[in-house]
Amino acid sequence: MDKVIFFKMGKFYELFEMDAHIRAKELGLQYIKGEQLHCAFPEKNFSMNVEKLARKVVKREICAVVTKGTLTEGDMLSANPDASYLMAVTENSQNLANENAERVFGVCVVDVATSRVILGQFGDDLECSALSCLLSELRPVEIVKPANLLSPETEKVLIRHTRSPLVNEVVPVLEFLDAERTVQEVRSIYRRADDQLVSGSPKKAGFHGSDSHLEEDGYGCLPDVLSEMVRAGENGIWALSALGGALFYLKQAFLDETILRFAKFELLPSSGFGDTVTKPYMNNRNRDSSGTLYAQLNHCVTGFGKRLLRTWLARPLYHVELIKQRQDAVAILRGVNLHYALEFRKAISRLPDINACGRNAKKVVLYEDAAKKNSFRTLRGCELMAQTCCSLKVILENVESAQLHHLLTLGKGFPDVNSVLKHFKDAFDWVQANNSGRIIPHEGVNIEYDSACEKITYVTIGKDSYLLEMPESLCSCIPPDYELRSSKKGFSRYWTPDIKKSLTELSQAETDKESSLRSILQRLIGRFCEHRLKWRQLVSVTAEIDVLISLAIASDYFEGPSCQPVVMSSSCTDEVPRFSAKSLGHPVLRSDSLGKGTFVSNDISNGGSGHASFILLTGPNMGGKSTLIRQVCLAVILAQLGADVPAESFELSPVDRIFVRMGSKDNIMVVLSTFLSIL
Repeated sequence: MDKVIFFKMGKFYELFEMDAHIRAKELGLQYIKGEQLHCAFPEKNFSMNVEKLARKVVKREICAVVTKGTLTEGDMLSANPDASYLMAVTENSQNLANENAERVFGVCVVDVATSRVILGQFGDDLECSALSCLLSELRPVEIVKPANLLSPETEKVLIRHTRSPLVNEVVPVLEFLDAERTVQEVRSIYRRADDQLVSGSPKKAGFHGSDSHLEEDGYGCLPDVLSEMVRAGENGIWALSALGGALFYLKQAFLDETILRFAKFELLPSSGFGDTVTKPYMNNRNRDSSGTLYAQLNHCVTGFGKRLLRTWLARPLYHVELIKQRQDAVAILRGVNLHYALEFRKAISRLPDINACGRNAKKVVLYEDAAKKNSFRTLRGCELMAQTCCSLKVILENVESAQLHHLLTLGKGFPDVNSVLKHFKDAFDWVQANNSGRIIPHEGVNIEYDSACEKITYVTIGKDSYLLEMPESLCSCIPPDYELRSSKKGFSRYWTPDIKKSLTELSQAETDKESSLRSILQRLIGRFCEHRLKWRQLVSVTAEIDVLISLAIASDYFEGPSCQPVVMSSSCTDEVPRFSAKSLGHPVLRSDSLGKGTFVSNDISNGGSGHASFILLTGPNMGGKSTLIRQVCLAVILAQLGADVPAESFELSPVDRIFVRMGSKDNIMVVLSTFLSIL
């Protein structure tokens, strides 16, 4: 039996046609069978072909897929400010039958919230040590892998060095694309983007706002990192294949084009077997639990600051000059400048967890309410960051810090966003947007919106509007074309033909007004996305200052004396590295957890002239061996992070890597060794 769709007050009603005329009367609608559906009531006057309306109602589309690795909305991210990495991993399966053959891995790591894409291909040993280190460092929440392709050893590593990630197996080649098909797919997406317009923006503004400039290589445009991978031949095919696997998965979440549009492509830093002279970071692992160095240092007040601190901890600096620059910045943010630093923290603590990604701006109509809220909140956040960073420039007047000068100097680390913010200030009423959540353009900004507003000359008071009220004594004189709408004792209310005509015009004007508002919102988002690099740079500067202040504050939480480490650069390759610490405390253990006076500081010397190049540490169970080793390692990480250490004095040559194998069952925080824990 045929069905009829009714629309009223923003709701759809569906019923069998045999009951249509009865239901229509109850809803205050006039139904003309088979052709038109007229909705006549105070708030709307809607006329639409029934068949078209039915198609619109029945059609249902998935517009977003949200998983642990595809979170993009700020409200969802605020619950967990740590980066939620999606990792696609593949392996050279050709020579796995030969146990002595080197393993080659290709990985693609995506932070969907920030559109950060990290690509890498590296050789590994039989125990997959480099892959293990990478997994321990990044802790991906989702893994995409080709089904039945990875070796058993790799499968074990993916389980052992992660924390219950969501694992997605896809079909090799067909879904987990090889390098050639990946490049074709990326080029295809970029070519399609060249023919599209971001609303209100010049052609190509959408995708060509990527952090990585696009290189023309004869077949189409690719970001420079991808072009480098293509030119690398065999040394890049597995990384490109991993990108193909990630893109397929992101396509299922409707995020592939969005990620590529705003992607910040990076090459994976050395995972552990490269030249220590050229690499910028120490190799290290980072775990997330209470009682960690991260928990001790984390005084950041922004989500993106917390993520950056975790990144710094996972990769302490190795170059002496970079360490000293960070030390200088941390030192300046203390003492007489601490007041300005605390004011900065207080201001940015009001920031939302800004990420400039989100879903596709073209689909903003599907998220209209959330889009208005998030767009304005992001703009206000960018304005606050710009103002707060500018206010911190006062500390640069009498200090020498290359890092802070770079971060806070306009045109260097600090982007020029004032003109862009002024454009948005002039575009709509920020006060009204803050109070009502609606983005209303200023007069003269949008001709279509102004024209629609001029046509709306009515106001609505109460539920019933625009009615002609007549006393019962005159009802017998009412013309037949008057439509009875309601009545009360002694009176009846009608719509006249002129009123109904005016209502139709009013409804059309209101529709045009709302349509203009949606169009304006889409254009504003498109314009915002054009300046994505500036917003990202602004967030990066704010995050870095947040972390530097956090490191400056952290030393106040150490017990006993603290000092700035002296990091010695080697003038010649024959010089013996040195480590020396006086009254070294523990960066994490405190008397409030162990009891006052429980922890005893240590003097340690190793290497250099007159000292042995290694220490053989022995002693009875519960003698403090594990504590001392961890104490030294954590202090080294602190030093190469650029922070102070809990010691009277501290000197070291840069440490390129740390190897520690402790009992997995010990719990120093509650004074339990491996032996006692397993009893």
